Amino acid sequence: MGEVDIARTAPSGRPPVLAVPAARGRLGKMAYVLKRYPALAITSGVLMTLVLVAALAPLLPIDDPIRGDITKRFSPPGAEGYILGTDGLGRDIFSRLIWGGRISILTGVAANLGVTVLSVFFGLLAGYLGGRVDGIIMRIVDVGLAFPGLLLALAILAILGPSIVNMAMAIVLASIPLNVRFFRGEVLRVRSARFVEAAQILGYGNWRIMFREIMPNVMPIILTVTALHATSFFVFTAGFSLLGLGVRPPDPDWGSMIAEGLSAIYQAPAVLLGPTILISVVALCFNVIGDEVQIILSPTENEL
Repeated sequence: MGEVDIARTAPSGRPPVLAVPAARGRLGKMAYVLKRYPALAITSGVLMTLVLVAALAPLLPIDDPIRGDITKRFSPPGAEGYILGTDGLGRDIFSRLIWGGRISILTGVAANLGVTVLSVFFGLLAGYLGGRVDGIIMRIVDVGLAFPGLLLALAILAILGPSIVNMAMAIVLASIPLNVRFFRGEVLRVRSARFVEAAQILGYGNWRIMFREIMPNVMPIILTVTALHATSFFVFTAGFSLLGLGVRPPDPDWGSMIAEGLSAIYQAPAVLLGPTILISVVALCFNVIGDEVQIILSPTENEL
């Protein structure tokens, strides 16, 4: 049976990254990859389950995460129908974990996508066009790299004020400089390839060469870096909420729930342990997915 690769072949003519039987459809190819990489299948399943549960929170038969009953404060897990008990204001911890996932996961993913899109765009401009464009972009990047990323994000939040949108903006602005420099280096590596020279000889415009010729050849490293950085962005959002710079009470968020649980760790440990475990699980899933994506897209991988 013939085979067709589902990832690019390296310009040097090395074997394709991964091949699957040509008769398989898209779902068949995806199932083949997940079967071949069980760690990727498990972590992706766990992550998708958490995202699905958080997305369906308004439809689930759970209590209001904001409304509480002070007479039931610090109820133990299982008491009066509360699966994980209640917090200091008598609010259902289980419900707040589900609703908090909507904010925590959405903010981390949005920040990651924003950083990736902007970094790839400016990296392509600087790496391919060069000259004055490269000089202007890289001088701005140098200014951004002069400040530690976390300190820069905190400064931006201090100026803009605490909110979900401002928190995502702070993470994006603080993370772009390093990513632009990295992607620019990848573009410089590919720019001198023969297929780029051929596109220039054929008279293709700069935009077509950047996005139709160069970008597909740096896409594997883009996907790998995006998956690996998802963990840090997700932890950053939880950390800012923990410091009181993210979601404003009474809206639930895993970071703010940890902050609330620190003072009641002995009375209601689920308030602290619940969001801590979920943050650790999501971070672990993103790390494993990043490692597996790197293995799958490695140009030296040619086993079937």
